[in-house]
Order: sequence, then C-alpha cells, then structure tokens
Amino acid sequence: MFNSIQGFDSKGQPALSTPPIIPGGFQHAMTSQVAPHPTALVHLHLEGLAQDIGHSQVAMLPSFLQAYFPQGDYNFSQLPFNLGTPESMDTYDKAASDLASTLSAYSKVLLFLMTHSDEDRGDLC
Repeated sequence: MFNSIQGFDSKGQPALSTPPIIPGGFQHAMTSQVAPHPTALVHLHLEGLAQDIGHSQVAMLPSFLQAYFPQGDYNFSQLPFNLGTPESMDTYDKAASDLASTLSAYSKVLLFLMTHSDEDRGDLC
C-alpha cells in the first residue's frame, strides 16, 4: 500500500484522480560519463550545523561524482551562513564574494541550500 507522497497531494487530498502511470522499465547503465562541462557544486548551510541530518548526503557527492569528471573539471565548496549579527553577515558576504570569483571558471554551478527548517511549521531543526 502506498502512502501519500508529497507532491501528489494537496492539503492531505490527492491532487490526481488516479495515480500517474509511468511507462518504461528500470534500466541500469554499465558505464556512464557526465558531459565534459566544468562543474561546481556549492553547499550553502547554516553555520554550526555542518553535521546535521541531510549534510551527510550532500557530503557524499564529492567522492561519488569525482569519477565522472576524469579531467578534474569539478569542484565542491561549502558556504556556511549565519545572518544573525552584522559581523557574521560581513563574514558571509566576504566568503560568498570570494567563492563567486572562483565560479566563473565553471560552465555549470549547482547550489544545494539547506534551510534547516521544518516544512510544515517553519521551526529550525
């Protein structure tokens, strides 16, 4: 039995009258390679919560994806933020500016933003 999946329901009610049918079958490639575009991944997260739930999945990406970039055109960066004080905002602004200046070398930039809040209540986790 399937539970309600977020994205297929609205306010606890099914968004579709019948479940979607996805044609096709599972396929697994024996080999693969990412397009040869220089790529940077940037993980933005609340300062001090680097070991929080969810970070481990993002932290796995560098070692997992490195093999798909044999030319070394790949970079993973952490960008912690703390906007609670003017000093911490200045620290973030400088770190973000420094990082931004290095990203122009990459044709693809992926941002992972951890909100650290409960989706229903907005409380910080």
